[in-house]
Amino acid sequence: MSISSYEFLSILQAKESSDAVPGSDSFDYPAVLENVRTSIAANHAQELSAALDDEEAARALKSLIMKYATEYMAGKEYNREALVERIHED
Repeated sequence: MSISSYEFLSILQAKESSDAVPGSDSFDYPAVLENVRTSIAANHAQELSAALDDEEAARALKSLIMKYATEYMAGKEYNREALVERIHED
């Protein structure tokens, strides 16, 4: 299995910028990012494409990011808003 250049750069960027999420030392940010991306791509492709140009869709996408990040991070301490913003930026 191989990954695209985009995926490689995204993973590299996530590893380099994990300090941008307060409390990120307590969890594996690249794993969270990948899990959230995979879940959204598999279940919400239409919302994802709409979010590129629409502010309302971007808010909906952030809501989805929060949903999947919360599910993945259940039982762990972290700054939800900072994590959602970082995943959205990535």
